[in-house]
This record gives sequence, structure tokens and C-alpha cells, in this order.
Amino acid sequence: MGEIIITHQIKETYDTIEDFLDLIGVLIVALNRKGDIIFLNKSGHEVLGYEHGELIGKNWFEYCIPKEKRADLLKAHKAFIKGNLESYEFHKNPIITKNGKKKVISWHNTLNYDNDRNIIGTLRSGEVITELIKIKEGLEQKVEDRTKKLKKSEQEKLLILKSISELIAFQDLNNTIIWASQAAGDSLVMHPDELIGRKCHELWQRSNEACENCPLKITIKTGLEQSGEIISPDGRIWGIKGFPVKNEKGNVIGVVEVTSEITELKEAEKKAGDAHKRMNLYRNLFAHDINNIFSNIKMASELCRPCLLDLNKLDELRKLHQVMEEQIIRGNKLIRNVQTLTLLEESKFLIKQENLSQVLNDSIKFLQSSYPNRNIDITTDGFKDNIFVKANELLVDVFENILFNAVIHNENPRVEINVIISKSELYSKRLIKLEFKDNGTGISDERKQAIFQREKEIDNKGRGLGLGLSLAKKIIDGYDGKMWIEDRINGNYKKGSNFILLIPET
Repeated sequence: MGEIIITHQIKETYDTIEDFLDLIGVLIVALNRKGDIIFLNKSGHEVLGYEHGELIGKNWFEYCIPKEKRADLLKAHKAFIKGNLESYEFHKNPIITKNGKKKVISWHNTLNYDNDRNIIGTLRSGEVITELIKIKEGLEQKVEDRTKKLKKSEQEKLLILKSISELIAFQDLNNTIIWASQAAGDSLVMHPDELIGRKCHELWQRSNEACENCPLKITIKTGLEQSGEIISPDGRIWGIKGFPVKNEKGNVIGVVEVTSEITELKEAEKKAGDAHKRMNLYRNLFAHDINNIFSNIKMASELCRPCLLDLNKLDELRKLHQVMEEQIIRGNKLIRNVQTLTLLEESKFLIKQENLSQVLNDSIKFLQSSYPNRNIDITTDGFKDNIFVKANELLVDVFENILFNAVIHNENPRVEINVIISKSELYSKRLIKLEFKDNGTGISDERKQAIFQREKEIDNKGRGLGLGLSLAKKIIDGYDGKMWIEDRINGNYKKGSNFILLIPET
């Protein structure tokens, strides 16, 4: 670690490095071996609700940690001092303010040494993440603040500042770097002194021009704190905060830049947002289809009443009973699809070798046993005893959903399904091609792709296509395969559909 170059301009702005630490906006606290507070910056006092200096000398665990966490965290503190780094280096825990309110802090801890390299306590830095946890339903922001020593002298406080893991740089009004932290230099594999005199956008963005909507430029112009996000050339996302530096007259003479990588946080936010949208979609589809099923059962039940009083209407009664049975089957299948979708969202299924022939044969038997009163004729071409593909246990859900769809959306007295199996090749990859041709009501061209986009699809008779087909497409995509729909008779979708699958062969 090299010497820090302190310009006359910085010394004129700050009487002590403590002012500089307060400006950063990160909670910084130093504890001795027993856990007594020997330093707490301005942000720490504000977060905890105490007057400046009120907590100095008090025991951190007694005053600032909830009772239920106190023993465990004190034990971890002592273990950390003894060298158990993994136990305490990065963690999140609640603190309790002066008025009894709990706040969750994301901490980064490091050991504090004296001049003889004896451990005298710990140094920690952190940010309040209570609101982030509430908003993102448990997603925690990982804040990595690395600091080293904390003592009362100016040089020791400078060493602390150099050790914070966030990228910190003090810049003049032209965005020329006057001082940079160790982490800022490390991010470029350079010594911090090598950054001095250079522009921030030249170093991190590799550009001769300042970034568009640069928060630092806005801070210099307005004299107000600003935050923003910038994507570096390597694709990583950075959260940037600009803090104005003013002289005694209140004029802005520079800006402190505090930058931390937030790539993982943004990805987590996107995943959370996507998951929320999917759950809403699945909920709406499920609600529509289950209401549809109940409505059909209710209608059939009402039509049964007059038939019960007339023995001449037994045939009609049997038909209505068959309708109710089919609706119950649809409901059971719908619930199973929702359960499978939930598993897909929560975990990953391993791709392995599956016997396609056996799975298809079992799916056909299950369909026929589910509709004993329907006239279902299923033929297979190119069928072999053993055809192996790269798939998993969810392959049966693909076949069942396609087969059940052919029966549910079919008004003919005789349901015809022809399954054709052949070999194919795409981009030098060997594939098994399956075609499920049915004589059902068919799917119009404008709706074929929309089905796989998981949009809420209702056919012209008010029946929902449900989750089945979008689930099948999701599973096939997971196999690195393909799935699409064509007309059974080219150009006339009303003559039935042809569901085509391509699954990698083993």
C-alpha cells in the first residue's frame, strides 16, 4: 500500500479525515476486543438515533444489538478476533436504535491491529438494507466495505479509508482524480497513485467523453448528492453516488465518487420481477380454467335434474355424467400442471437419458384410461421399442399435455391422433422428431405463437388453452429442443393441429 497524496485543496476542505468518512454515507464502527465502541461515524449515530459521541465507550452488543441476537453475535465477534474469518467477515444482522426500532444492516468486518500487529478489535462498515429486504421479499443487498485500522490519528483514519472495498475517488470540477482508494486502484489492477491526474471515464469506461447523465457531473452542477447506474464495457453494472465537496463559502470545489458493483443485485431484481409476472400469469390462467371447469360441471349438473325424473332420458343422463367426468379430469390435470410449473421455477431438473418410447406408451395408456367413454383412436408410425433422448422425468408432462389437448379441444365423435416418429438433424445435432396430428378444432395462425408466449389465450368458445402447452414448450426448451404448431392439413387450421417436437437424441 503506497503513500496517500493529499493535495492542498483537500486539506483546505477537510480539517480531519473523520469529516471525509462522514461524507461517504456508510455506517462505520470500530470495536475493541470486548465489543466496546471506540469509534462511530456520523452516519452510524444517525442510523442508531444517538447524538454524536453518545455511544463512544458503550458496549456495542449491549446497546445496539437486539437481545435475541446478542449472545450469538458476541460469540461470533470473539471467534473472529481469534482468527475464524469465515464466521464473521460478511454477514447481515439486525441492530436496535435508541427508540427501540430494528434495522437490518449488511456488514463487512475486518480485524484492527496496533503498530505491533497485535489484534486490538474489529472494524466494520455497513449499510441499512431493511427497506430493500421488504421490497424485494428477502433479497439482501451484499455490501462489501473493507476497512483496516481505525485509530484517533489522521494517518490511521486515512488507512481505514484506503481499505474500504467500495471504489472511492475524490475528483475536481473537471472530473480529474485527485485521490483514489485502494479498491479503486485494485479494480483496474493499478496502484491508487497511478489514477491521480486522470479522468474517471477514461479509466473505467475507456472513453474520452464523460458518461451520459453522469451523476458526478450533476452533483458538481447542482451541489446536491446524486445517484446513478453505469454499465462498464465488460457488462458489469455499477451503482455510483456523487457527494459534493464544498469550501467554507459553500461553493462546490469537487466531488467524492463512491462506486460499488451491483450486477448481482440487478440480476436478482430482474429474476424477482420476472418470477412475479410469471406467478401472476399462472394465477390468472389457473383461475380462468378452473372457473371454466366448475361452470361446465354446474351446467351439466343442472341439466341432469329433469333427466333423473324421466327414465327415457338415461342416454342423455349418461352423456351429462361423461361431461362432468371429463371436467374433473381437466381439473386434475390443471392442478398437476401448476405443481410442475412451481417445481420448474424453484429448482433445476438434471438432463439425463430417457426412454422416449416407454414414456410415450405410458402417456397414451394414461390418456385412454382417463377417457374410457370417449372414442379415441391413436396410431403411431416409426415407433420403436427403445428410442433414447436427452430429457428428464418431465417428458411425460409434455406428451400428456399434447395428448389431453387433442381430446379436450375436439368435438368429433371419434378422436383421431396420429403420432409420427422420425430422425432429424439440425446444425450437426442428432434429433428425434415427433409429430402429434389430431382432428381437433385447430388453432389459428395468429394464435399459434401467442400460446407459447404464455399469454392468456381464450378460444372462440370461451375455453382457455390453459397452462399445458406453455408448460410443454418450457420443458422442451430446457432440453435444448424445439416445439411448434402447424396445421394438420396445410392451409386449413380447422381440420386439426400438428404439434411438432425436436428432442436431442442420445
